[in-house]
Amino acid sequence: MATTALSCSATTQLYIQAANPYATGLYESQSPDLVSDNFTIPGGGTIDSVSWEGALYAPSSYGISFFLITISADASGAPGSILSTNIIGNVNAADLNIAYGPYEYFYYGTGISPFHATAGTPYWLSISAGTNSIWGWANSSAGDGKLFVGPTEEMGDTNFIFFGTPDPAVVPTTATPEPSSMMLLGSGILTMAAVARRRFLKM
Repeated sequence: MATTALSCSATTQLYIQAANPYATGLYESQSPDLVSDNFTIPGGGTIDSVSWEGALYAPSSYGISFFLITISADASGAPGSILSTNIIGNVNAADLNIAYGPYEYFYYGTGISPFHATAGTPYWLSISAGTNSIWGWANSSAGDGKLFVGPTEEMGDTNFIFFGTPDPAVVPTTATPEPSSMMLLGSGILTMAAVARRRFLKM
């Protein structure tokens, strides 16, 4: 498998689930048992590239013809309707020179069609290898401990990093009283003070 220098179309990291140390676990993600992991971007933003780590079985014999990357809506805690589909035939890959039996670890990165993730909204990411390849998605301990393999919920997490453009921060605004309101407030305070003074003098 040829390797090239990695590049991302944006420098702002929107979300990360870091990979565990190597050889701790792989999720074989191929049709029909595609692996999906959930994520939420607290501040929201537009995703335009993603990177991840995985391992390829016998890379000198089995290449990867393409990666299928999808983002789906959340349906009551499970992957729902697909919102974004990307078939990438030329994914940047860097050989990490780490072997686990017949598997070789790689770091992958690619641009995807821009996808806007609404702040605080859960979504599901699926990354799978093309046909005629045996590939595993490296695991992580940074998620919520839940993923899906096909329609089946399992315990675990995968690794991935999203890059893109964050949504502008929403700054709460405080209403400024109008001058007439300030005058009424001031006269009210003076009236209360005068009443309190009279009450004090009568005691």
